[in-house]
Amino acid sequence: ITGHGSDENGCGEFCVTSHHFSVNGHINNITFSEAGTPLGCANQVLTGVEPNEHGTWLYGRNGWCDGRNVFPWVIDITQQVSLNKHNQITYFGWFNGMDPNPKQNPGMISIYSYLVYYRT
Repeated sequence: ITGHGSDENGCGEFCVTSHHFSVNGHINNITFSEAGTPLGCANQVLTGVEPNEHGTWLYGRNGWCDGRNVFPWVIDITQQVSLNKHNQITYFGWFNGMDPNPKQNPGMISIYSYLVYYRT
């Protein structure tokens, strides 16, 4: 999950967002709280951030930093699903605890989501 672009709130690259997957009413969430911080990415050089890239490489970003792989968010939902009936899975993303509604040039959230099922 990564945020890109910029509206009047600095979203989606430099704003704190939260992302929520509901599995049969069980909420799983993640918040990118370092987005927009002065040294959010600079403090992560040892994790693969490419220092001294042009521009704003040192500022915290929404789920990513320059030069570093995007870390996957992995959740084991085994206890949240039912094998004998339909399951309901929903997603929503928030900015400041609500659905964002920018007035101009909305940023975007890129998300690749996979549900893996296997039997042993």
